[in-house]
Amino acid sequence: TDLLDPTPLNSWPKIKIENITNTGEYVAVFFNTQDKTLGEKNLRQALSYAIDKNTLGGERAISPISINSWAYNPQVKPYDYDPVKAKQMINDYETSAKITSLSINLSTSSVLLTQAEEIAKDWESVGVNTNVQVITQTPTDYQAFLAIFDIPDDPDQYSIWHSTQVATNITHYQNPRIDKLLEDGRSEVNLGDRKKTYLDFQRFLVEDSPAAFLYYPGTFTISRK
Repeated sequence: TDLLDPTPLNSWPKIKIENITNTGEYVAVFFNTQDKTLGEKNLRQALSYAIDKNTLGGERAISPISINSWAYNPQVKPYDYDPVKAKQMINDYETSAKITSLSINLSTSSVLLTQAEEIAKDWESVGVNTNVQVITQTPTDYQAFLAIFDIPDDPDQYSIWHSTQVATNITHYQNPRIDKLLEDGRSEVNLGDRKKTYLDFQRFLVEDSPAAFLYYPGTFTISRK
């Protein structure tokens, strides 16, 4: 159950394969916001626009909160594939940074290596030299990190994005507005007000792009016929 890749079992006779979208997880490229290059919001946005997300598999994810959550915001910026816009934003960044060539290291696990290589091709096509690195654990020092992330059942994501959470805020993200929304969201009792807080949280977080949210992964269950 819950296999990300059905091979080689899918070639066996008398096998039944069921493909299920897991909306309790998402796949994203997390950016190190304290990196001297990826600390620039416009560059993070450009890298997100450059990824052809519909070719990676799974159902599209646009937010860190599950599509099935009562707090989900469907109206955040989707960063649909736009290589022309991405290329222009990258050129603008290179001009302002006074560099002639941009290079990014993309780390991932072996499970997502195929998707990482596709993202690298997308980034290369808009002029970003990309080096894919396979790692075995969550990195503490990186530039971009492609990973599967478990979505909490409750929309409270204080531990993931609040600036004080050094051990679990893997993007090293710091934003006073997001901090305040996360604090309000976990202290608010009224459900309607709490939902509004998390709608705003998603809108502002996605605009700031500490991560490029890609898709909910599909998992496979294999059984005998």
